[in-house]
Amino acid sequence: MNRIIFITDIHSSYTKFINLLEENNYDDKNDILVLGGDYFDRGKESRLMAQWLIDNYKKPNVHLIRGNHDDFMMDLLEGRNEFYKFNYERNGLKNTVKDFIKPNYFYDPYRVASMIRHKFPLLTDVMKSLKNYVEIDGNIFTHGGLPVNFRNNTNENDWLNARWGRSLDWAKSNPFPEEKAIYIGHWTIYHMKIPQDIFKYKPQKINNITFCDGGLSYWDSDGLALVIDL
Repeated sequence: MNRIIFITDIHSSYTKFINLLEENNYDDKNDILVLGGDYFDRGKESRLMAQWLIDNYKKPNVHLIRGNHDDFMMDLLEGRNEFYKFNYERNGLKNTVKDFIKPNYFYDPYRVASMIRHKFPLLTDVMKSLKNYVEIDGNIFTHGGLPVNFRNNTNENDWLNARWGRSLDWAKSNPFPEEKAIYIGHWTIYHMKIPQDIFKYKPQKINNITFCDGGLSYWDSDGLALVIDL
């Protein structure tokens, strides 16, 4: 393998995601592709994204990380609907449901989940396969943060907190100075308020942690792909 390509926070922006792969000459025989989570919500191409995940999740060069919005999808598919209405109205789940489900069953999460499972029976398997982090050649990739003792930490609440945490504060605390490099999404570079052309984001580094969420589903941003030569 020649390169690692890291793209994160796709948020159902399938066309932009494919454009990033093409712009960086992605070669599925020689490149390692790491996706940093948040595959759905906000964008309007959830069905295309679901099919891509199903077609690619078993490929040995593809590594899929779990993001906090992927918790929404797992909760929906597995019938945990305590926060369904909130996520539907406030966190972008509305766009996902509308793309998956054309009839107006949006406020019946059980029926929504049943219809998604019917149309994409392998999607639950994909979501269950997502990893908390990926480590390649000393480079660590995760969604929003890492819990203490992350390599041996199997506590789901710790990982849930890491996915949902305030990544900017976490990075400033310099939590793992001994690590070579940590790459994350979750916290858009826009929210870091760094003066630059907001439609041409670049990865931003704090200590040994690099932020790579270029807001692919926001505004007119094309997002970004981080490429690491091996």
